[in-house]
Amino acid sequence: MEFRIEPTPLSKRRSRRILAATGAIVVAVAIVIGVLASGDARPIATVASATATPASPAARSPSAPPLPSASAVARTGPAPRVVCHDVSAKRCTAISQAALKVADDPALPWPTRIDVWDSLLCGSTFDCPPDRLTGRQVAGSAIVLGETVGVWVNVVEPAGGTDSATFDAWVIRSGPVG
Repeated sequence: MEFRIEPTPLSKRRSRRILAATGAIVVAVAIVIGVLASGDARPIATVASATATPASPAARSPSAPPLPSASAVARTGPAPRVVCHDVSAKRCTAISQAALKVADDPALPWPTRIDVWDSLLCGSTFDCPPDRLTGRQVAGSAIVLGETVGVWVNVVEPAGGTDSATFDAWVIRSGPVG
């Protein structure tokens, strides 16, 4: 059995409606995916700043994993495990210290793990505000995990930064992890 359907040209009015409807569907799907991917549907209203400087190379043995210093935060507790994803140990330590400092909140459980990357977590201009990026370069990002709560942090440094550069870190979102 064979069916033959002859192509029918669409009027300009009908093709505009089809195009508009398709565009609306694409935008709606993108919004839903963005909300689901963020894991936190609340608007990000709080932006915290902190500075941290890298630890001196003499403070660590070359074979020891990088750990944030307890003096980097207001609260103290056991040093969280730091996992570096393609980041040098020295840089990883500095990023994790900056992230731990801004993620320090008495209402949250003490962090048990910090994952560090060499790129920013940018899903929108709320995550990476242009005024925070102007004149700065990417240091990296971190996810500070404590029990069932995660805090996502971006970290930048002055353009042309050095090993003693001051890092600027801010929380981009927080919420349950599972």
